[in-house]
Amino acid sequence: EANLQAEKEIEGEGINLTDDVVTSGDGLYKDEYEDRYFYRGANPNNYITFNDEEAGWRIISIEPDKTIKIMRIDKISNQLWNSAGVNNWNNASLNTNLNGEYYNSLTSTAQNQIVNHTFYTGAIVSDNNDLIKQISDEKSSTWEGKIGLITVSEYIRINYNLRQCGSFSLYTQNSDICNNSNWTFNNSPWWTISPRFGTSNVAFYVGSYGYVYGTQDYGPVNEGSYGIRPTVYLSSSLKLQGEGTKESPFEIIEGISLPALQSPTFQESGTNSKTVAITYPEGCGSTLTCTYQKDNGEVVNVTSSAVNVEFTKSGSLVATASDGTNTVSSSYTVIIIDSGGDAILNNVEIVTSGDGLYVADEEGRYFYKGKNANNYVTFNNETWRIISIEPDKTIKIMSEESIGNRTWDSSNSNNWTRPASLNTYLNGTYLSGMTSTAQSQIVAKDWSIGVINYAETNMSSQIS
Repeated sequence: EANLQAEKEIEGEGINLTDDVVTSGDGLYKDEYEDRYFYRGANPNNYITFNDEEAGWRIISIEPDKTIKIMRIDKISNQLWNSAGVNNWNNASLNTNLNGEYYNSLTSTAQNQIVNHTFYTGAIVSDNNDLIKQISDEKSSTWEGKIGLITVSEYIRINYNLRQCGSFSLYTQNSDICNNSNWTFNNSPWWTISPRFGTSNVAFYVGSYGYVYGTQDYGPVNEGSYGIRPTVYLSSSLKLQGEGTKESPFEIIEGISLPALQSPTFQESGTNSKTVAITYPEGCGSTLTCTYQKDNGEVVNVTSSAVNVEFTKSGSLVATASDGTNTVSSSYTVIIIDSGGDAILNNVEIVTSGDGLYVADEEGRYFYKGKNANNYVTFNNETWRIISIEPDKTIKIMSEESIGNRTWDSSNSNNWTRPASLNTYLNGTYLSGMTSTAQSQIVAKDWSIGVINYAETNMSSQIS
């Protein structure tokens, strides 16, 4: 309790921001969900001068690796998220502009103060009420770079009123209240880095009323030109002085004399079994302590700048480098896919009650049953759901969304093989409109199209 209320102290030439943690009102909070500290409230003392812009940026968070995440107060312009129309940050036109033209416009001092860092770019479900899962979903995809944007969960956590504003859905319901305790709110729309789950062309932005928008009407990445508020990570070797107020913002004390410590990188090769090559910055075993950890197991020390790690099944890898003061780490997920339905049967628990994948029926088929079975799958850059695993291990799936209303047969015949007009459309125009990858993943199959008695009470007879 005493530490939480500790008064900010001068440490050498700089201040330790985490000595000034609060538990109510505006200020720096210990985050409830991650090992991070967030500045929360309507107007906390988190102003900082960066890129010769006095009090022009504000601190979002103190990270576990002691880097400081900051965001520009004013937008630099209005831009599309991605002119190509795809909600993948890795290839987004905004990413290219921020890390090209905009980065090159920064002062050389500012460029040296930024570190290459992991940004979380995973897709999230709109208007959800589970912030823990949302944070996990955001972390499902990452990008390494200099300049990005904040996530939707960070926008939510910048608010100290978590009781009324602590999830996507709560923030939507109580935006008038939430806006009064969130320092990022500025009555103007601006993009986040988070794409919307289940879509290929929608990302979320904060609207002028504080709502987070992301629909086909509001949020297509190649249609909405919204404000850009760049976000960067400052090196942990920098020191700050000042009060953090607008009148006396934090000032960066020069602390970089060497290039920032670079994060380990990964290169994967192989198919059925895979080799992951880890490349570390120079100095492992001498000036740097380097390690890796496979599948959350034993931590292995590395004394060279490159090492290979073998995988015979899906797994995870974390590589770390430290110079004694700064520590950087990178994580990587290896996916080794079994063929067809075996990929599911070998990894998914069979259930006998509730939602889930049920044991094979008399036809030898495994069905996903229940209202919300975990049977989502990405196909054709869209969200589909798995119906069943067939005896031959093919996987039968169905689109999550309707592709439109059409008649079964325009000639009023119930013969699918005639062919019905819907048959012709699906296997012609619709199939041709799919991606080439999706088309190659589909196999020709026999479909059961026999006539049934709608009053039949015996399921075996109906199947037959």
